[in-house]
Amino acid sequence: FPSHDRIPEGYGHINCQDGLFNDTSKDLCIKNINDHSENFPSVKDNFQILQSLYKEYDIIKSFLDEKQVKKTCLIHLDCDVVKSCEEVLFFLRKFDLLENVFYLHFDDWGIETGIPEWFYEFIEKGFLKEYNCFELYRTRLTKSFMLERK
Repeated sequence: FPSHDRIPEGYGHINCQDGLFNDTSKDLCIKNINDHSENFPSVKDNFQILQSLYKEYDIIKSFLDEKQVKKTCLIHLDCDVVKSCEEVLFFLRKFDLLENVFYLHFDDWGIETGIPEWFYEFIEKGFLKEYNCFELYRTRLTKSFMLERK
C-alpha cells in the first residue's frame, strides 16, 4: 500500500547507504512479489498496490473506498521513518479504520530510527486513548502490540 519516494537524505538510517531503497516503484514492488510468490502462492494473484505517499490521505481513502475496505485489524509498519509511522496512524484514526481489536507490528523497531521513543510518547500523549495497548512479542529488529478498545 502507500510508500515513500526514498528514505530521506541524511536520515542516518542504516538502509540509506548508497541509495538503497531509492526505487520504491510499483513495477519493482510487483516484480518482488512475483519473484517470491512461490513462498506465498495465495498472494500472487491476490494483491493490489497503490503507489502514493502516506500523507496523500484522499488518494488512499478513495482507493480503500473503491475496494470496500471498512476497517483494519493488522497494521504492519515498515516505514523506516517516524513521520511516516505517524502519518499512517493519523490516517487510520481520521477515517475510523481501526477495528475494536487490532495488531500493530513495527518492522524497524530495533534499528536506530527513533520509532520506539516516538510510539511510547504517542501512547502517553493519549493519541490512542480509547485503546489499551499490550506488547505481544519482540525480536531484535521488530516489535508487535495488540490494541483493544476500552
